[in-house]
Amino acid sequence: MTLVSLAARLFFSLLLAGGVAAASAQPAAAGHDRRGFLYEIRKGEQRALLMGTIHVGRADWFPLPAAQQARLDRATRIVLEADLGRADAVAAAISSYALYPAGSEGLAGALPPAVKTRVAQAIAAAGIDGASAWRMKPWLLASTLALREAEAAGYSTQAAVESQLLAQARGRPVDELEGVELQ
Repeated sequence: MTLVSLAARLFFSLLLAGGVAAASAQPAAAGHDRRGFLYEIRKGEQRALLMGTIHVGRADWFPLPAAQQARLDRATRIVLEADLGRADAVAAAISSYALYPAGSEGLAGALPPAVKTRVAQAIAAAGIDGASAWRMKPWLLASTLALREAEAAGYSTQAAVESQLLAQARGRPVDELEGVELQ
Protein backbone atom coordinates (compact mmCIF):
# COMPACT_ATOMS: atom_id res chain seq x y z
CA MET A 1 0.00 0.00 0.00
CA THR A 2 1.42 3.36 -0.97
CA LEU A 3 1.57 6.30 1.37
CA VAL A 4 -0.97 8.08 -0.84
CA SER A 5 -3.53 5.27 -0.59
CA LEU A 6 -2.90 4.97 3.14
CA ALA A 7 -3.45 8.71 3.54
CA ALA A 8 -6.61 8.54 1.43
CA ARG A 9 -7.98 5.68 3.56
CA LEU A 10 -7.20 7.56 6.75
CA PHE A 11 -8.78 10.75 5.41
CA PHE A 12 -11.99 8.99 4.38
CA SER A 13 -12.09 7.02 7.65
CA LEU A 14 -11.77 10.23 9.65
CA LEU A 15 -14.30 11.98 7.45
CA LEU A 16 -16.67 9.07 7.84
CA ALA A 17 -16.17 8.93 11.62
CA GLY A 18 -16.76 12.67 11.95
CA GLY A 19 -19.85 12.43 9.78
CA VAL A 20 -21.29 9.58 11.80
CA ALA A 21 -20.78 11.55 15.01
CA ALA A 22 -22.43 14.62 13.48
CA ALA A 23 -25.32 12.57 12.12
CA SER A 24 -25.93 10.85 15.42
CA ALA A 25 -25.95 14.20 17.22
CA GLN A 26 -28.84 15.46 15.10
CA PRO A 27 -32.28 14.33 16.22
CA ALA A 28 -34.30 12.53 13.58
CA ALA A 29 -37.32 14.46 12.38
CA ALA A 30 -40.65 12.70 12.76
CA GLY A 31 -41.09 10.28 9.87
CA HIS A 32 -37.53 10.90 8.62
CA ASP A 33 -35.97 7.80 7.11
CA ARG A 34 -32.59 7.27 8.81
CA ARG A 35 -31.36 4.39 6.59
CA GLY A 36 -27.77 5.03 5.63
CA PHE A 37 -26.20 8.41 5.21
CA LEU A 38 -25.08 10.55 2.33
CA TYR A 39 -22.84 13.57 2.80
CA GLU A 40 -21.90 16.31 0.41
CA ILE A 41 -18.33 17.57 0.33
CA ARG A 42 -17.71 20.98 -1.22
CA LYS A 43 -14.65 22.91 -2.26
CA GLY A 44 -15.49 26.04 -4.20
CA GLU A 45 -17.76 24.94 -7.01
CA GLN A 46 -16.69 21.31 -6.78
CA ARG A 47 -19.03 18.89 -5.07
CA ALA A 48 -18.80 15.23 -4.21
CA LEU A 49 -21.15 12.89 -2.41
CA LEU A 50 -19.81 10.47 0.16
CA MET A 51 -22.00 7.52 1.06
CA GLY A 52 -21.16 5.14 3.86
CA THR A 53 -21.27 1.59 2.54
CA ILE A 54 -20.87 -1.91 3.83
CA HIS A 55 -20.25 -5.08 1.86
CA VAL A 56 -23.55 -6.77 2.72
CA GLY A 57 -27.06 -5.44 2.95
CA ARG A 58 -30.73 -6.31 3.07
CA ALA A 59 -33.22 -6.01 0.26
CA ASP A 60 -35.53 -3.93 2.47
CA TRP A 61 -32.88 -1.17 2.57
CA PHE A 62 -33.86 -0.32 -1.00
CA PRO A 63 -35.04 1.70 -2.64
CA LEU A 64 -33.07 4.42 -0.90
CA PRO A 65 -35.00 7.37 0.52
CA ALA A 66 -36.20 9.58 -2.33
CA ALA A 67 -33.99 12.54 -1.38
CA GLN A 68 -30.84 10.38 -1.32
CA GLN A 69 -31.75 8.66 -4.57
CA ALA A 70 -32.39 11.97 -6.33
CA ARG A 71 -28.95 13.24 -5.32
CA LEU A 72 -27.27 10.03 -6.48
CA ASP A 73 -29.16 10.15 -9.78
CA ARG A 74 -27.59 13.56 -10.49
CA ALA A 75 -24.04 12.26 -9.95
CA THR A 76 -21.94 12.22 -13.11
CA ARG A 77 -19.67 9.38 -11.99
CA ILE A 78 -19.51 6.70 -9.32
CA VAL A 79 -16.32 6.07 -7.34
CA LEU A 80 -16.04 2.89 -5.29
CA GLU A 81 -13.29 1.46 -3.11
CA ALA A 82 -13.02 -1.32 -5.65
CA ASP A 83 -15.24 -2.19 -8.61
CA LEU A 84 -16.24 -5.76 -7.76
CA GLY A 85 -18.21 -5.85 -10.99
CA ARG A 86 -14.91 -6.44 -12.80
CA ALA A 87 -15.03 -10.23 -12.47
CA ASP A 88 -11.72 -10.76 -14.29
CA ALA A 89 -9.83 -8.45 -11.92
CA VAL A 90 -11.50 -10.01 -8.87
CA ALA A 91 -10.64 -13.54 -10.02
CA ALA A 92 -7.02 -12.56 -10.74
CA ALA A 93 -6.61 -10.87 -7.35
CA ILE A 94 -8.11 -13.84 -5.51
CA SER A 95 -5.84 -16.22 -7.37
CA SER A 96 -2.76 -14.09 -6.65
CA TYR A 97 -3.37 -12.97 -3.08
CA ALA A 98 -6.09 -14.98 -1.41
CA LEU A 99 -5.38 -18.63 -2.17
CA TYR A 100 -2.54 -20.96 -1.38
CA PRO A 101 -1.11 -22.56 -4.55
CA ALA A 102 -2.82 -25.70 -5.80
CA GLY A 103 -1.08 -28.80 -4.51
CA SER A 104 0.31 -27.10 -1.39
CA GLU A 105 -0.71 -28.02 2.15
CA GLY A 106 -2.55 -24.71 2.30
CA LEU A 107 -3.98 -23.45 5.54
CA ALA A 108 -4.29 -26.94 7.01
CA GLY A 109 -0.51 -27.29 7.01
CA ALA A 110 -0.01 -23.97 8.78
CA LEU A 111 -2.27 -24.54 11.78
CA PRO A 112 -1.60 -26.32 15.07
CA PRO A 113 -3.79 -29.45 15.41
CA ALA A 114 -6.21 -27.95 17.99
CA VAL A 115 -6.80 -24.86 15.88
CA LYS A 116 -7.12 -26.96 12.74
CA THR A 117 -9.89 -28.99 14.43
CA ARG A 118 -11.80 -25.83 15.40
CA VAL A 119 -11.42 -24.36 11.90
CA ALA A 120 -12.61 -27.65 10.35
CA GLN A 121 -15.72 -27.50 12.57
CA ALA A 122 -16.39 -23.90 11.54
CA ILE A 123 -15.99 -24.79 7.85
CA ALA A 124 -18.39 -27.73 8.17
CA ALA A 125 -20.93 -25.70 10.17
CA ALA A 126 -20.88 -22.98 7.50
CA GLY A 127 -21.44 -25.54 4.75
CA ILE A 128 -18.30 -24.51 2.87
CA ASP A 129 -16.55 -27.05 0.64
CA GLY A 130 -13.52 -28.23 2.62
CA ALA A 131 -11.18 -28.53 -0.36
CA SER A 132 -11.87 -24.91 -1.33
CA ALA A 133 -11.73 -23.64 2.24
CA TRP A 134 -8.33 -25.13 3.05
CA ARG A 135 -6.83 -23.39 -0.01
CA MET A 136 -7.98 -19.99 1.34
CA LYS A 137 -5.54 -17.78 3.17
CA PRO A 138 -6.65 -17.00 6.74
CA TRP A 139 -8.11 -13.55 5.95
CA LEU A 140 -10.23 -14.90 3.08
CA LEU A 141 -11.50 -17.84 5.13
CA ALA A 142 -12.36 -15.51 8.02
CA SER A 143 -14.20 -13.18 5.61
CA THR A 144 -16.03 -16.12 4.04
CA LEU A 145 -17.12 -17.45 7.44
CA ALA A 146 -18.29 -13.96 8.48
CA LEU A 147 -20.21 -13.63 5.21
CA ARG A 148 -21.97 -16.95 5.85
CA GLU A 149 -23.01 -15.66 9.29
CA ALA A 150 -24.31 -12.44 7.73
CA GLU A 151 -26.25 -14.46 5.13
CA ALA A 152 -27.79 -16.57 7.90
CA ALA A 153 -28.97 -13.30 9.50
CA GLY A 154 -30.68 -12.18 6.27
CA TYR A 155 -27.93 -10.09 4.65
CA SER A 156 -26.47 -10.59 1.18
CA THR A 157 -23.76 -9.19 -1.05
CA GLN A 158 -26.33 -8.58 -3.79
CA ALA A 159 -28.07 -6.07 -1.51
CA ALA A 160 -24.82 -4.37 -0.48
CA VAL A 161 -24.82 -0.61 -1.01
CA GLU A 162 -21.81 -0.90 -3.34
CA SER A 163 -23.67 -3.45 -5.48
CA GLN A 164 -26.68 -1.17 -5.66
CA LEU A 165 -24.53 1.85 -6.60
CA LEU A 166 -22.79 -0.16 -9.30
CA ALA A 167 -26.13 -1.32 -10.69
CA GLN A 168 -27.37 2.27 -10.72
CA ALA A 169 -24.33 3.63 -12.54
CA ARG A 170 -26.24 3.15 -15.83
CA GLY A 171 -23.54 4.19 -18.26
CA ARG A 172 -21.83 6.67 -15.95
CA PRO A 173 -18.09 6.22 -15.45
CA VAL A 174 -17.13 4.03 -12.49
CA ASP A 175 -13.76 4.79 -10.91
CA GLU A 176 -11.94 3.11 -8.04
CA LEU A 177 -10.20 4.65 -5.04
CA GLU A 178 -8.00 1.61 -4.59
CA GLY A 179 -9.07 -1.11 -6.95
CA VAL A 180 -9.19 -4.83 -6.42
CA GLU A 181 -5.39 -5.19 -6.44
CA LEU A 182 -4.90 -2.91 -3.42
CA GLN A 183 -7.87 -4.30 -1.56
